[in-house]
Amino acid sequence: MAGPTEVARSNALEACTRDFSARIAWKSQEGSAARRRFDDELLELRFNRRSADKNDFTIESQQIFDLWHECGAASHAHKTATHEHDAARQQAAHAAPLHELLRAKHHLKKMTGNTPCSEMIDAIRSAQIAGVPQKDISGPQKMLEDLLRRKMLRVSVSTFSGTHVFEIMMSEGVGEFRQTVAGKLAWSTKHTKLVHLDGTELKDDSKKLHEYRIRDERCELVAVQQQKDEVEDMIEGSLQTSAQAAADIALDMVLLRLPATAALPEKVLGEWTMQLIEEAACRSLVEVSDAARLIFQVQTGELAETEARTQIRALARAAAPEVAHPLGDVDAKFTSEVKAFETDMLDRQEQMSKRAKKIRVEQEYAQQCSKDLRSWRNDPNATQARAIPLSLS
Repeated sequence: MAGPTEVARSNALEACTRDFSARIAWKSQEGSAARRRFDDELLELRFNRRSADKNDFTIESQQIFDLWHECGAASHAHKTATHEHDAARQQAAHAAPLHELLRAKHHLKKMTGNTPCSEMIDAIRSAQIAGVPQKDISGPQKMLEDLLRRKMLRVSVSTFSGTHVFEIMMSEGVGEFRQTVAGKLAWSTKHTKLVHLDGTELKDDSKKLHEYRIRDERCELVAVQQQKDEVEDMIEGSLQTSAQAAADIALDMVLLRLPATAALPEKVLGEWTMQLIEEAACRSLVEVSDAARLIFQVQTGELAETEARTQIRALARAAAPEVAHPLGDVDAKFTSEVKAFETDMLDRQEQMSKRAKKIRVEQEYAQQCSKDLRSWRNDPNATQARAIPLSLS
């Protein structure tokens, strides 16, 4: 039987699909004669300060009214279901029963240097999930880390062309192991995807392999080379350049006593993701239900926006193989915005650098003058103002 969180997630996904389907249906009527007639009739009702009822519209406009009404109802249902899903997740996160917490602490206390690695990993993981304070976990964690640094692990990594075996320390991190696998396969580290046989993807490079439950009895992985996405590579390169320029500008802005430079708004990339998915659905490149699921996963944090954009482009290319870039017009609109921001940041960096350099030269000159003045004193024997170096006094 599904728990409250699973039920809330299912309801939220269903509401998201309904909302997205309604918006796509409404968007499909843009520019149509029926839509223009409906807009005119709705404007007239609002001008006369009347509420909009279906019977107030002509027969031709009533179908458009149904779409309009469904958009509003679906949007409200989506917001309500999303709120309930968030509440269910928060409640689940803070509802660690007392007996689970006590049991987890009991298992931690039983751990010794002779406890098998797999048992130690499970005990620590259970303690973290149960909400055991970090001060009670730190000791067993250090014991586990010492043990992992002395234990070797044979990991089997399968690809379409064969199987490779790696001997690594159990304390190795996911990012470090990804680089090792990519180097062995002559792949790009960035596009090397590691997946366990149960479907779990090793996404977080900052985690250790054992945090993904990679151990002696569970050490078979599949390596997949993700398709290169030139647009996402461009975005990443442009944002890195802009970030570096912003960091350089920040130092100059402090010197010039000016406010910090704003970064590219997150909503730009968010709008990019949403428009790609919506256009793919409107152009029948993906099923509405699949598009809605992508949106839901992005909204709940289950899927990164970068991955969502990469997936929707791949699905669009598969649906229209005769077209090089089925969603190229959408990408072009936002690409120009990202590149314009990068150009603006580089121009500002150059301008601020020149102004800051001038101020630094003036400051250095003032400091040198101050230093020189402190190395002289008045001559008491002179009949008029006269200074002599301190070194001769």
